[in-house]
Amino acid sequence: MHEKSDRLVARDMERILICLREKPMSCLEIAFTLRLTRSRIRSLLKLLADQQRIHAPTVTVESNTEPLNNLIFLWGTKQTEPDQPESDLSEPVNLS
Repeated sequence: MHEKSDRLVARDMERILICLREKPMSCLEIAFTLRLTRSRIRSLLKLLADQQRIHAPTVTVESNTEPLNNLIFLWGTKQTEPDQPESDLSEPVNLS
């Protein structure tokens, strides 16, 4: 039983990485795209971040919410090739 769940985790993590190769995405966008729950995506994003395979270089700001609840992390894959230029994604983006 444990082996089956490990295979599912590995498969879902690979699906997330494929999504993130296209563009940075929020947890909600990934969940919608892959048709998985947000809690499942959040736990898999944490595993991928702990393995340093992804990071959240961009934070968007929703202006219609309370200040402490308005940050949405956009996850992306880490660059593996040193020749690729690193874009400046550290500035928050306003969604209003």
